[in-house]
Amino acid sequence: MIRIMSNPSVSIIVPVYNVAPYVEDCIRSVMRQTYDGKMECIIVNDCGTDDSMTIVERLVSEYTGPIEFKILHHTHNRGLSAARNTGMAAATGDNLFFLDSDDWMSDDCIEKLVPPIFSDPAIEIVQGNTNRVPEKKCNNFPIKILIEHARSNSEVRSSFFQKSSL
Repeated sequence: MIRIMSNPSVSIIVPVYNVAPYVEDCIRSVMRQTYDGKMECIIVNDCGTDDSMTIVERLVSEYTGPIEFKILHHTHNRGLSAARNTGMAAATGDNLFFLDSDDWMSDDCIEKLVPPIFSDPAIEIVQGNTNRVPEKKCNNFPIKILIEHARSNSEVRSSFFQKSSL
């Protein structure tokens, strides 16, 4: 049985903590999405000490497009997982997309990632490709899952939790 849902809604969750050099590219990449379904972007301020949130608030205040932006504030720094959980609790979309605030996505990212979810009832997680940008001082994504090796949802989940490859 194939799940059919016309343009399901998507909640994009972006935790923000001390990412001033990168956050504008991140938020602008959300604003450029070509997906024609309902989207919201939930930005969680995790109490950084730089001007990341000043940049975010300026961008959101100037934005006039179809994506609904929500800014949530922690009272103190609680970490990435807590910020994501705060975003999930406020999300109203049919699907969740997690975007780190020092990353950005292609303009058609959501448009390309939504259809596979509804092509097979066994699909629970969809992940796009990642590219490392040399000027960013970061590690590559630690998990590499080849689609031909992802035999079941439990194997994919296990691989993520164990931070290993299938």
